[in-house]
Amino acid sequence: MEQYVTLKWKIEVAIEAIDNNKFQCIAVPNCDYVQKGKVYHGNFIRHVRVNHPDKLEVLGLPLSEKDEEPKPKRKKTGKLTVETTVKDVLLGTLQLTTSNALPLSYPEWVGIKTLVGPLWKAANLSINRKSLTELTVKASVLARELLAAEIKGRPLHLKMDSASRRSHHSFAVNAAFYKDGQIVTRSLVIKEMIISQTASNLCQTMVEEVIQKFGILPEQILTIAHDNGANMVASVTSLRRYIKESSPNLLTKELKAIDEVIATLSDRRLADMFEVDAANDEIIAAQDDEEIEEEPHKENEQENHEDNTEQDDNDEDVRYSDDEAYDVLSITSTRCAAHTCQLAVWDVLKKYSKRIENIKKLCQKTRLVKYRTSFATHKAHLPPIPGQTRWNSVYLMVKALREQKSFFLMLQSEFDEMNFSKHWASIELLCEALEPLFFLTVMLQKEHVPLSEFYTEWLICQAKLNSLTTNHLAKKLLNAMEKRLHKLTETPQFKACLYIDPRFNYIGSNRMSLADKEIAQKNDSISWNIGKGDVQVITKCLGWLLQYYRLRQLKSLLNVHLVD
Repeated sequence: MEQYVTLKWKIEVAIEAIDNNKFQCIAVPNCDYVQKGKVYHGNFIRHVRVNHPDKLEVLGLPLSEKDEEPKPKRKKTGKLTVETTVKDVLLGTLQLTTSNALPLSYPEWVGIKTLVGPLWKAANLSINRKSLTELTVKASVLARELLAAEIKGRPLHLKMDSASRRSHHSFAVNAAFYKDGQIVTRSLVIKEMIISQTASNLCQTMVEEVIQKFGILPEQILTIAHDNGANMVASVTSLRRYIKESSPNLLTKELKAIDEVIATLSDRRLADMFEVDAANDEIIAAQDDEEIEEEPHKENEQENHEDNTEQDDNDEDVRYSDDEAYDVLSITSTRCAAHTCQLAVWDVLKKYSKRIENIKKLCQKTRLVKYRTSFATHKAHLPPIPGQTRWNSVYLMVKALREQKSFFLMLQSEFDEMNFSKHWASIELLCEALEPLFFLTVMLQKEHVPLSEFYTEWLICQAKLNSLTTNHLAKKLLNAMEKRLHKLTETPQFKACLYIDPRFNYIGSNRMSLADKEIAQKNDSISWNIGKGDVQVITKCLGWLLQYYRLRQLKSLLNVHLVD
């Protein structure tokens, strides 16, 4: 293989180094062309072309620049320029292990080192498992401080729930509040529970991880939403008891703060304040005396009115239990609508458990290898296997069977053991009756669903079930939903939401009783005082008037009196 010789190497044959960093042309004897300091090969080539053209062929140089061989192209290194900042690199590093749930060991992965390693190096960050753990802990402390500042003084709706996965039990609490014209949801704590999730332990976790760490005052908590588990319901009762027991301590702190303010006032200022208060008391006392003297004949009426008032107060105490009474230091619990809907469905489906289990076993058989060719040939998909605690998967299973009924009938003709013939009637009933409840559950699992909006969707679902007159399963589901509904609508907060919703509270409406309206007005006035003038929420109700007409149209179609 012939070696490639560059022009630089060829011209060096005609160059000789002399003293003091000088380089002389020796293409011909006695040539006086000299370069000083450094050799510039291009200049030597041009010198030979101009002064010694007869030597070009001997040296193997081209006659002109046009005749020169093209220089070999250098291969591009493929380097990319990325515009980012140290802040973004650090934020993305933390998000991978928090938002995207990557393990703390991910910086040691080969792919991460190749892809993200150069960014860490450019940002002068040393990221490994240990340093990432320290960064995550510092970020969590900072995030908690930011969250505490964000929710300070705002009315909060807390939502708590627990879950289990792969032998790990977790308890989570988030807060929903109104900010800048919209509902904001923030996760406050997600804690792995290594102790039994009893009511007392859940209450203790709420106190230590939520109330104390975030500095939440009792009057900020409007409601706490939870599922229908006995431990969840009892934990709210325990939390309410804890707040009432600690309320004297809260009052002591407030009095102490008042004393500190009074200590900063001068004696003259305090004297002026007391003089004004005394003068006001005298004026009020004089007005009361005048009213008594002017209307002595109304004493008996006032006494009777006071007696009636006392009787009304006693009636209220009897009517509302300790869990339902609303005051500044009391917390009202609200059951999760989605979970309540699920319980209503299970109230009915548990009577059909044997039928559902037989259908489930046939669906499990479809996973065998002998049926794989049939599914692949007809491009059919396997029906999902329902779980033990989610009825939605039962609906998805029967829905997949009904949509592919022709395929499963063909499969039955090829394989006798895949016999769905005695189940098709049940599949049709289940699919038709569970469809409205499935979409209701999906709607209720959105990030934020106002209580009045949940009530609207619940009524629409009941209306759809009521329209299925030939489906006896739908009637049973309708009755179960009606029985479970009162648990969701008995709270003062629900009555307040209905009270401000023009779809349910309008002139001539009988949706709310007078007693419910009184409860709503009391609850609503307290909420407005805490909300500090967030009146934009009410204006959104005006848009609901348009949906009101949609409900009126459903009335005649679905035979449900949504408007009284």
